[in-house]
Amino acid sequence: MFILLLLTMSILILGILESYYHEKRIKNIPIRIHVNGIRGKSTTVRLIASILREAGYQTLLLIQNQ
Repeated sequence: MFILLLLTMSILILGILESYYHEKRIKNIPIRIHVNGIRGKSTTVRLIASILREAGYQTLLLIQNQ
């Protein structure tokens, strides 16, 4: 029983730490662009990312399929 409690607490603490560091990394991204719609989002996002890269910005492209 003690081992189960210890494992549960460890997982909880690791989850809290992961959430903290994730939020910290998110706040370091100065500009965020959200594209929403029904069709053509992937193409639009790729075009926006390529335009920003050509302009000299460092980009991170995330496409989430539903």
